[in-house]
This record gives sequence, C-alpha cells and structure tokens, in this order.
Amino acid sequence: MSSELEPLPVCFESFLEEAIDRDEAFFELANAKAVRFSVGGKHIDVTQDTALHDCCGGIIWETSFCLSRYLQKHLRKQVSRQLADFKVVELGAGCGLLGLVLSTMKCSVVLTDAPPALPLLRRNVAENADKLTFPAKVLPLDWESSSDLNAVKEHGPFDLLVATDVVFAVRLVQPLLDCVKALTHPDSLIFICLQERSPEAFKAFMTSVAEQFKVVRIPNSEVELADDECVLLEIRRLEYVVASDTKRRHKRPISEGKPTVREQKRKVNKS
Repeated sequence: MSSELEPLPVCFESFLEEAIDRDEAFFELANAKAVRFSVGGKHIDVTQDTALHDCCGGIIWETSFCLSRYLQKHLRKQVSRQLADFKVVELGAGCGLLGLVLSTMKCSVVLTDAPPALPLLRRNVAENADKLTFPAKVLPLDWESSSDLNAVKEHGPFDLLVATDVVFAVRLVQPLLDCVKALTHPDSLIFICLQERSPEAFKAFMTSVAEQFKVVRIPNSEVELADDECVLLEIRRLEYVVASDTKRRHKRPISEGKPTVREQKRKVNKS
C-alpha cells in the first residue's frame, strides 16, 4: 500500500523573492502545509494547520515573519551580553516561528499560547529540536489565568519578551499587559508587532501601553517586509526609564574634582 508523501515545505525567502504581488504571496504562504525559514545558515520548518479554528495559532502571521527578520538583524546590537545568557518568552506563539528563530540564535526560549494551539506548537518545537541551541519549552498561558501565569513566571524573569498579532479583543488588552509586566524585569526588552485586527482593541492597546510603559515605534523603513499596516513597538518598563534617567543625572563628569584645562589657564593668568 502506498502512503501519500508529505509535501515539501515552501521556502519563505525564495517564494517571497519570486512573488509578483506581496499580499497574495503572504496569503499563499498562510495556506501552505509547511514553511521553511532560514536562520544563520540553518533552516527551520514550521507546519501549519488551517483547520485549527479554536484559536489563531494555526498559521504563521505576517507580523511573525517581520519581527523574526528584524530581531535577526538587530537583537545582537541591542544587548550587552551573549545571547546564550538571554531568557526569552513569547506570548501567543502560535505555530512557533518567532520563538524557534530566537532559539536558533542561542537564546533560551519559552513559547506560550492558549491550550488549543499547544499540540501544533509542541510538534513544531519537537521537529526542529536538533537545530535549537537549547531545548525550547512550551507552556500554556491563558492571559486571564493566574495559575498559568505563575507557572510561566517560574522560568523567568525574562530578558526579552516578544509577541505578534496578540491584540484582537478589548477585554484582553489589560490581561496581556499584566502578563508583560509579570514576566519581565526592569531592564527587559519587549517587542510587540501588530496589525490592526480589531479597531477598538488596537486603539485600547495603543492607549494603555503608552500609559503603562515607555514605547517607541520602530519606523517601517527599518522593518524588512513591513507594509503600512504593520506596527512594530519597542517597549520598556517605566522602572527602566526612571533608572536610566537617574544614572544620567548622577553620573559624575570625568573632570569632576579636578581643575579643567580652562580653569588652570585662568589661575595662571590671574597670578
């Protein structure tokens, strides 16, 4: 009896390069059985499931591709130590592309999502295990569940928190932000990449995140693959901003306590 062969993964880079219509290309990628994504000379294969209707985790969203590419290029420039020491958590990991990319970059990664998304997420982590620097962990995280949050917190606090396309309901905006606060420390880096899926939720999120964090929007010109609808935010906790300002205010000038060259000249002239 012959068995049906699994179709080969669609190579993301080649497919997008050959595409005539960018939006159509992303639509076709979302319907592919699996997508292959290159990371530092390696590749990861991510299986998708368009039949997964209980959550949004069945396909790789465009924002996940965008943030994956951005962090590949910029993350090492923004941290002062080896990525091997970096603890990362992804919220709403879906198929797992972004978290797997970061794990391939030597980070220690915990991927989280709602329970319906976990079987596919665990499958993708297992199938790419040989390409990861450290074993990636998969944990359930319902943003409104204190028990889920406490279980994830045991693996933190995290130096980097990432999330893509996680704003789709007004009632979940504050629980999402509460999770961000609970899982990070004052020096943590936070990147959230969005497209406007729900106007009301998007507005509520943008207002609340600006009130509770220090937020900088990365220009789309610096975000490969981003279109006009893509919003990439670099976020810091307010404690980080206050601490940084305090350090700058109390930093002693190099010449403090010693006469400057100009002061020495003045003394010579006076004498």
